[in-house]
Amino acid sequence: SLSGSTSPIFSNLNGSGVIIGVSDTGIDENSCYFRDMEHGKVPRAGYEDAVFDLKYRKVIQYVNFSGSGGDYASGHGSHVSGTLAGYCQYDSNNDAKNLYKGIASAAKLAFFDIGTDTGEQTLTIPIDLGVGIFGSAYKAGARIHSNSWGGGYSFDSTCIDTDQFMYENQDFLILFAAGNSGSSGIETILSPSNSKNAITVACSNTGHTAYQNIDKISYFSSQGPTLDGRMKPDITAPGNYIFSAKASSEHSYDTTCATTTKQGTSMATPVTAGNAALLYQYFIDDHFWAASCNPNHLFCKPFAPSASLLKALLLQSGKALTGYDGNSAVHLTDPPDVYQGYGRVNLDSILNSHLFVDQSYLTELTKNTYSIQLNSSNVQLKVTLCWMDPPNEAFSAKYLLHDLDLVVTDPAGNIFYGNSF
Repeated sequence: SLSGSTSPIFSNLNGSGVIIGVSDTGIDENSCYFRDMEHGKVPRAGYEDAVFDLKYRKVIQYVNFSGSGGDYASGHGSHVSGTLAGYCQYDSNNDAKNLYKGIASAAKLAFFDIGTDTGEQTLTIPIDLGVGIFGSAYKAGARIHSNSWGGGYSFDSTCIDTDQFMYENQDFLILFAAGNSGSSGIETILSPSNSKNAITVACSNTGHTAYQNIDKISYFSSQGPTLDGRMKPDITAPGNYIFSAKASSEHSYDTTCATTTKQGTSMATPVTAGNAALLYQYFIDDHFWAASCNPNHLFCKPFAPSASLLKALLLQSGKALTGYDGNSAVHLTDPPDVYQGYGRVNLDSILNSHLFVDQSYLTELTKNTYSIQLNSSNVQLKVTLCWMDPPNEAFSAKYLLHDLDLVVTDPAGNIFYGNSF
């Protein structure tokens, strides 16, 4: 796992019971990280009649939108899927069994193939993302969706589709890669990653090689803000030099457990989505709650978290990064900023803390006030406000519709404004 955690909590969190949606170039189900020796491959279908079947070990849905139902050699889709939920249950020599695991290794995948047969990373995107990509996964039971693709920097129809689906289905969290145009400077966040509601993922180094510093953002990671001035990216995860599943050629029957390395915000996005899946399991797993939750608390029972809650916790978990690799002119301060968002995702910082969650609603021109008592000056207090904003038009003067503010006042009367200390 790349969650960076050594907490005992994580020994019980592996994505079990969670379905994750993925859209990418294809997936090689002959790879041992996805292969189902008992049932074979889930039937292919179009998004209009997308089927799913939970009996399959790993891939429970495969929507074949534009390709022939597989991945190209060393394909992008198999790699990101392996990072998300790959798990080598067996192989012909039994020599790679359990050797590598994805972040949420027990999760299952609802896959939407947007690859084509014309070559590497050539994609065909549905006209309506909600009806096509997101709707298919939602019907299969996915409540987290990972997308490592995008193009252009404008607020376009794909952004509107993303915002609309998340606003209408507030239990569905969508993540997109920020893009790899950081060398071109600011305002290089790709569409639909620059939508309002989706989590935009930047890329940090992994520290795998001697010249990499894990506390630095990768030189290629796209930078915010969006063209209308909103702060992006939202969060950062390791993505520079990631080992994951290596697909065989499109029509191969090779059943190896091969791996390969790739880099990019594409690789950081499934790391983050996998961590979101661990959080989702944290809230729904009744075995975890029975062992870990204080029964004296009134609401000590499992529940399905909203997308806003998952997003808030991922952002609140962020660990500050120290620099921007390859650009010495960029000096990072405490997050959030337009390079790292809220920092590098680190679930230890929240799952080993006391959490207070209020999933409430505000009407126009109203406010909620909370009083919090800290019994020690050594206790850190973090407060995060998150909501799903309604969709807006592509050429609006201001894309944000619900303008909410977060203010914290300490006992001395000092005022701290959210995102602007």
